[in-house]
Amino acid sequence: MGVRLATPEDITQAIEVGKRILARSVYGADVFDLQARKVMLRAINDKSMALWVAEHKGKIVGFFMAIKEQHWFSKKKYAGDMCFVMDEQHGNYAAPIIRRFIKWAKSDEKVVDIQLGITSGLDNDGRVGRMYQNLGFTHVGGVYAYLEKENV
Repeated sequence: MGVRLATPEDITQAIEVGKRILARSVYGADVFDLQARKVMLRAINDKSMALWVAEHKGKIVGFFMAIKEQHWFSKKKYAGDMCFVMDEQHGNYAAPIIRRFIKWAKSDEKVVDIQLGITSGLDNDGRVGRMYQNLGFTHVGGVYAYLEKENV
C-alpha cells in the first residue's frame, strides 16, 4: 500500500479512477480507453515520462503521470504533470505522490523548472493549490478555459 511506480497491470484500475474524477471536471472530452491505455503504457516505459499510483488496500485510488521535456527555447528541461487524479477520500496520498514526482524531476540535472497545474476546475476551495504551495511550489499564473454555457 502507498505510492509506487505503476505497472501495466495497474492501468485498467487507474483509468477507472480517472473516469470518475474527469466526470466531475470541466473537461468536455470523453475518455477513450485505448488512447488512455497507450499513453499510460508509454509513461511506464519511456524514460522521459513516469506514472505513479496510490494504492489503498490493494486498490488503485489515484495516479500521477509526469513528463520531462526540453524547453522550446533552451537545452534545459522542465518537468510537469500530465494528469493527477486522486479519489477525495484518499487525499492523504497526494503529497507523497508529488514528493516522488519532485525527486524524479530533480534526478535529471537538465531539469531546471518543475511545474504543476490545476486544470480540472475541481479546486474551488483552493485546497489543492495550498497543498502545492506547502510542498514548495509558487503560484505563478493561471489557466483559462473557454467553456460553453452548458458545461459550466
